[in-house]
Amino acid sequence: MSLLLKVKPLVISPELACRIGLNEAIVLQQICYWLEETTAGVDYEGRRWVYNTIEDWNKQFPWWSSKTVKRAISSLKGMGLLYVEQLKKNQHDQTNYYSINHVSPLLTDRDNLSPSRGTSCPNRKGQSVPLEQDNLTPSIRSTCPSLTENTTEITTKITSESVRQASPAQHTSIDYPAMLDAYHEILTEMPRVADFTDFRRDKVRSFWRKFNFNQDRWVAYLRYIKKNCRWMCENRPDKSSGRTWRKKNFDYLITERCYLSVKEERANDLPASGHARDITAMPSADYDIPDGFRG
Repeated sequence: MSLLLKVKPLVISPELACRIGLNEAIVLQQICYWLEETTAGVDYEGRRWVYNTIEDWNKQFPWWSSKTVKRAISSLKGMGLLYVEQLKKNQHDQTNYYSINHVSPLLTDRDNLSPSRGTSCPNRKGQSVPLEQDNLTPSIRSTCPSLTENTTEITTKITSESVRQASPAQHTSIDYPAMLDAYHEILTEMPRVADFTDFRRDKVRSFWRKFNFNQDRWVAYLRYIKKNCRWMCENRPDKSSGRTWRKKNFDYLITERCYLSVKEERANDLPASGHARDITAMPSADYDIPDGFRG
């Protein structure tokens, strides 16, 4: 039996994939399907919402880990494309509800996201899920069936060629949760990022665009620093002044000064008898990652 389905694949726009990332486009299109083409969900304050846990979303994308699904949803939320709220104000019910921001600039070049053509959601016999708030009315199409036993089989009708042929992305696509995870997992000695503010997001976007970064280059950059620039990861006393040189942090890594000093190997650790390191010079140079970053 062929695994190539002739009907009801999950279809995404190549242009959307270029704009927001392939994983994000797949997840967003599937959420759109549940909102527009099924009776699942509720209407609340003029917006339609659908609910699910990360584990249950993961069942719809069995080729991914739950961590990948969580990253995609976090990325969509960070880009302002997805609303994630706990509509039930009940400490014992922390269910997340999801709704799409159709007026986002990332989506407004098209009239609407076209619904995917996945299989319809089977109703669970004898069960409806009313919400316990007076101003939260169920969908007019049906009571909301549980999605926890959804066994919809989904395939993707996506080819790398179709994505390459799409128009160039107008926005730098950055998986911010994945980028931060890499920083925390590789440079464990550096301070953790507790609040990823809009200011930091703008600095990252500018840094990645200027030096042509992507996730692979970012990981290679961090690994190079961990291996060759240990001084950035440690507090070190300065015997001559009696002061302590503090370890660097995330904000320092996304500066031109840090990048160029690492790229040109001026930030490499010196032998015990070495001379003082000069990382203040800003010579003109091309911005390609050196081969050493691959190690």
